[in-house]
Amino acid sequence: MVTSQTGELVVLRADRLRAGVWARLLELGRETGTRLLLVCHAPQIPAQLAAVLAGTGHQVLTGVPPVLDSRSAYPHPRPWPDAAAGAEADAEDLPRFLHPHIRNYRTKAFDQLGPAGFARTDAVYRHGRETACHWLSTHPAPGPAAASDQSVQLFLAWLVHDSPSRTHTLARLRGAQAGFRLHGFELDIPPSQWVLDVLSGPGLDAPLVTTQTAGRIRAGVAHPVIAAGIATVLVTGVEPLALASMPWEALSPQNDALRLTWHPPTAH
Repeated sequence: MVTSQTGELVVLRADRLRAGVWARLLELGRETGTRLLLVCHAPQIPAQLAAVLAGTGHQVLTGVPPVLDSRSAYPHPRPWPDAAAGAEADAEDLPRFLHPHIRNYRTKAFDQLGPAGFARTDAVYRHGRETACHWLSTHPAPGPAAASDQSVQLFLAWLVHDSPSRTHTLARLRGAQAGFRLHGFELDIPPSQWVLDVLSGPGLDAPLVTTQTAGRIRAGVAHPVIAAGIATVLVTGVEPLALASMPWEALSPQNDALRLTWHPPTAH
């Protein structure tokens, strides 16, 4: 569809399709930038199908003239991932979904979360997947030990630092795993339960540090070391006592990255 520059896809008798098919059609439209028109030969959209449309910015048109007029009034959607930012603009928390396997992640999500929950989770998941694919296509290959490479760790921190909730972070990370898998790499992340309940840091329990926050720190703290410590605590979510013993080598030469060694708890 992309190579043939298909601009519009019309599906007749769409009310006879299953909700899962509607979800795949919506994904196809988003990823190819194609305008999707689902024609229902019924007085109203069935409830199970209407739930799939939740949060997609769709329009309900009745009659042929409004459909024809809408072609020029509403442009084609932009391909992914530009649309992902709008999907996550609503900070409404996502449902908890702990399935660990990427191969059937989306199938299990639809089965367990239902159409509405799946649509919200899948938008965040695909944002992580497409962002990872874009990053991998513009950076040198991370090598066989992709998950332990420092550049990958920095990428993941950047990917999730502005997540509105832990469940958003988990969905983004699962999407990133899928993106790495598409490029032939295996990306390991901590167990879902740890991401949702245990770990700390950007995208987990650390608040988003904005320019306004940095300005308040500069204005209210005279000593630069103390100001840097406050900013570090906010950005990393790490306890101040843990940062007190941080070696100088943990800070990158450009002063833009801080690498802390994490020792997972020993299983008993």
